[in-house]
Amino acid sequence: MWWAIPPGVAGARGRVPTFVGLGHGGQKLYINPAEGIVAVLWSALRPGVDVDPELFALLDSVVRALR
Repeated sequence: MWWAIPPGVAGARGRVPTFVGLGHGGQKLYINPAEGIVAVLWSALRPGVDVDPELFALLDSVVRALR
C-alpha cells in the first residue's frame, strides 16, 4: 500500500510529497524526492503489529543527518 505524505509533515520538504510504501510483515519503502533519499526497511513483524510510531521521527533524523 502506498501513502503520500504532504510537504511539511513527517520530514517532507519542498513542493513534492514524500512517499511511503507499506508491505507485508512491516517492510517499508520511504522515498523523499526533495532530499534525494530512498530508504528500505526490512522487518518481520508479528501479524496485527502496525507501523512503529517512532518510524517517521527516525527517518526525519536520518534525512537531517544526511543534509
